[in-house]
Amino acid sequence: MIDKIKEIISESIEITPGIVSVVDCNKDKQEILVIERDQWFNYVNIQGTSKGYAIEFSILVKDYLNIENIIKKLTTTIKYQAKQEQIKIANISIFIKGVIYE
Repeated sequence: MIDKIKEIISESIEITPGIVSVVDCNKDKQEILVIERDQWFNYVNIQGTSKGYAIEFSILVKDYLNIENIIKKLTTTIKYQAKQEQIKIANISIFIKGVIYE
């Protein structure tokens, strides 16, 4: 089940405009480690809870888009895809680790 959730998240990130990459989730690090696409699933933290799955990951975004809209689009896509697979999501925590200026 966790592998399916990670697949949903990776695909959702890939199709959401404005997201550059997943980055290392370690909140203590000051440097940003950009993760290759085929390794994104390794940097998504998922915990099973009594209310469903709790998801946590960090991303890098482009500067010219509204971050609130990016997060709304991403969470809506993840929740919709999970519902299609009958997976219950308790919460999604997305951390913005940086912005790419283009």
